[in-house]
Amino acid sequence: MTVLTAPWQSPGGTNAAASVDGKDGAAGTDGQDGATGPAGAKGDAGVDGSHGTAGSTGASGAAGTNGSKGETGVQGDAGAAGAAGTNGTQGIAGSKGTNGTDGADGAKGDAGATGPAGAIGAKGDTGAAGVAGTDGATGATGAKGDAGTNGADGASGAKGDAGAAGVAGTNGTDGATGAKGDAGATGADGATGAAGIDGSNGKSVLSGTGTPGADTGSDGDFYLDLSSYQMFGPKAGSIWPSQSQALVGPAGPMGPQGLAGAVGATGEKGNQGEQGFIGASGLPGFTGANGTNGTNGAPGPQGPQGATGPIGAAGPPGPAGSSGATVFLGSAKFIDPADATGFLALSGGSAAVPAFDDASTIVPAAGTVSSLNVQISSGASVKVTVVINGVPSAASCVVTAPAVSCSNPDSTATIAKDLPVALKVENLNGQPVRNLRYSVAFQGTAL
Repeated sequence: MTVLTAPWQSPGGTNAAASVDGKDGAAGTDGQDGATGPAGAKGDAGVDGSHGTAGSTGASGAAGTNGSKGETGVQGDAGAAGAAGTNGTQGIAGSKGTNGTDGADGAKGDAGATGPAGAIGAKGDTGAAGVAGTDGATGATGAKGDAGTNGADGASGAKGDAGAAGVAGTNGTDGATGAKGDAGATGADGATGAAGIDGSNGKSVLSGTGTPGADTGSDGDFYLDLSSYQMFGPKAGSIWPSQSQALVGPAGPMGPQGLAGAVGATGEKGNQGEQGFIGASGLPGFTGANGTNGTNGAPGPQGPQGATGPIGAAGPPGPAGSSGATVFLGSAKFIDPADATGFLALSGGSAAVPAFDDASTIVPAAGTVSSLNVQISSGASVKVTVVINGVPSAASCVVTAPAVSCSNPDSTATIAKDLPVALKVENLNGQPVRNLRYSVAFQGTAL
């Protein structure tokens, strides 16, 4: 097919190109046979022949009997290294294949049918400029163009005349409340009120540094010396008493030690733990050269000890021993002279209470109390008695002023198990009792 192109002009004056399809030509005659082609490529090498199969392993010979142990010989010299084994024979190489013969050229085939149109070719080079066409008629008016950008600001004009007054604006919203103003000046004092009715004299607890003077306070008042924390009073007949009571005393004595509990039976021994797992076997080592016969080994280690048998049953408990002597210690800082009789706990620091039940302590063992000792500050006369289950016992001690202590080692009293016990204090001369300390021995016989 032949494509012809020629320049031509469109009525509008522009150049254009036209193409004309030619008719298919007649089929050509068959060409002559082509020359003989070149020799074919060399054939691939033949594969190697396979190796022969290995012979089977011969049966193991029967084990010989052990000979008698010979004398240990002298170690021989190391043997010479064995010769290297011969290499196996190489397999026979395969034969080379023969070249194949060239085939004859085939006859030329008929012309094939017209194939489909090829894809559009790439854009050709720009052609030469055509001859300028004549001017065309004037076209229609085009659409209005876009607005241009604003021009630069002009120079400021002269100031214009004042405008008329505007309409009055509406009132603004109320502002926030202002901060609180400063306090005003203090007003003048009011008129003095009428004098009140005199009140009755009360009883006071006064304080100061040092002992109170005769002009300090009234009858019935108390006075605290802030330097020593001694309390004086009450004042009577315009005179302060010479004795005072310390409000801060020494630390109280330690309470008595409790009775020792019975020793518990020994627990059984726990069972022996299970044996651990056996570790995995290690990899086999390389076979070493045969060594010389060694001497007889030493006896093997002793086997593990067998598990301990169970502990036998505990024997019956032995009889309880007698309790050792215990000393009860106690104190009371102050007992008011108005309290003619009061009760104190068997030990420890406490205040006197009017009822036996409020001071008594249950003694969990039977035994005997003795050797009652009492000490106080000077001025008072008191009697202290051990009270058992609400009944005064023969264990008592009396301090008679001006003495400040008493001791009665011979007075004793028997206490049955689980009975309440307390100390009874009797004021014999109406004076305040200060710094009362006491001790009493207790000999237990059985729990």
